[in-house]
Amino acid sequence: MNKNVNIDLLVVMVEFVLHYIISNLPYLGMFILSMMTSASILIPLPGQLVIVLAVVLKLNPFLTALFVAGGSMTGEMLSYFLGLISAKIVKDEFEKQKKLLTRIKKYYHKYAFWIIFVTALLFFPFDLVGMLSGVSRYDVRKFLIAGFLGKFLKSLILFVLIQAGIQISKFIIL
Repeated sequence: MNKNVNIDLLVVMVEFVLHYIISNLPYLGMFILSMMTSASILIPLPGQLVIVLAVVLKLNPFLTALFVAGGSMTGEMLSYFLGLISAKIVKDEFEKQKKLLTRIKKYYHKYAFWIIFVTALLFFPFDLVGMLSGVSRYDVRKFLIAGFLGKFLKSLILFVLIQAGIQISKFIIL
């Protein structure tokens, strides 16, 4: 079999499975889609489209934000673990700059929770924060909590704004 045929078949299968999940278990679908968009480090995928899909499906804003934030932080664990793995490389590279590295780590740990929360709330390449948290060996539980809270709030705000935009556009068109 041709390699392109295998890839095309895989894409069709993934689309079918995702369509089935979203049609029958929409919140699980939101979780999986959010996890996939957040785990894609080299290829940035627009995770906000998941929120648009949830609005179109008329899902509950609170539950959507809960599942999107949970899936997103599950996917972000990839960047955290990449940071953990690369910590030794960074340490070896900066061995001569030990004071500087210690200082950066100290300040990052002091403000990390708020840095993680704010960058998760904003449109920011959060993978960088995940990697930095892993490299500095920031507590994974605090990383998950801060990221979840920021992503939950962002998802909820986006849902409400998109929903309001749709309502306003209906009013204007009429």
